[in-house]
Amino acid sequence: MLENPDAISKMVLGKGLDSGTAFEILSIDIADVDVGKNIGAELQTDQAEADKRVAQARAEERRAKAVAKEQEMKALVVEMKSKS
Repeated sequence: MLENPDAISKMVLGKGLDSGTAFEILSIDIADVDVGKNIGAELQTDQAEADKRVAQARAEERRAKAVAKEQEMKALVVEMKSKS
C-alpha cells in the first residue's frame, strides 16, 4: 500500500463507499502516513530470541554433563591405577 498510494484511492472508489449518500467521492488526498509497529515481526523476533536461549541452556546442560562424565572417568582411571 505504501509503495502505491493510488491503490488506496482505487480501493475506496471501487467499494462505492459514497453510494447511498448525497455526496460523491471525487478524489482522496493522502497527506501523511504513519507507520506503526509491526507486531507480527516483533513477536517472531521475541520467539526466536526465546528459542535461542532455550538452545543455549540445553547446550550448556550437555557441556556440563560432558565435563562431569570426564571427571568421573578420570576418577575411575585413578581408582584403577591405585588397585594395580
